[in-house]
Amino acid sequence: MRNEIRDDKKNLLHEEWGTGHKRSDWALAATECGNEILSKVPDTLIIVEGLSYANNLHHSKKHPIKLDVPNKMVMSFHMYPWDVIYNFDTYEQFEHSLYRWITFILDEGEEYSAPLWFGEFGTNVSNNYWNFLIRWLGENPHVGWAYWAWNGYRLTPADAEGYGIMETNMRDVRMQWVLDDLNTINSSPISYLEI
Repeated sequence: MRNEIRDDKKNLLHEEWGTGHKRSDWALAATECGNEILSKVPDTLIIVEGLSYANNLHHSKKHPIKLDVPNKMVMSFHMYPWDVIYNFDTYEQFEHSLYRWITFILDEGEEYSAPLWFGEFGTNVSNNYWNFLIRWLGENPHVGWAYWAWNGYRLTPADAEGYGIMETNMRDVRMQWVLDDLNTINSSPISYLEI
């Protein structure tokens, strides 16, 4: 619905979930927009990200989004190594913090239950963050995911994308180890075809 909800400092609006405030309640806006889309195209999946740059679905436990057409919502989140709400000290602590903020959504039979899409993650360092994520995704193959980013540069070839799998020339693979790790959790191997 919208990428990375965050505070609007210009208009002094703080991101909210479940408050009912028309100008700042993301859950309310996502519900209204999702229902409007479904009224026109009922066979569409509505993907809703959490707050704080899509890192936090915690509020949806108390205030779940309820769309008029059932089974059409997917919740989504992002994660990077600088996200302070997650603990990367041990795998058990990581898994616990991930459940607290995000993966409770996968609990079956709850009002807040929904499929989960890991919409964005990336790295250029093999560390606990990366290794725990790859392990968790390998243990949870029912969770969809998307890596950030394939491309080697941002705006121009001189502006390298730090987490890009490709080199800035967009022909050569820069981070084969990332591609190799992703292939351990992907149902079919990701390969690079030369153009």
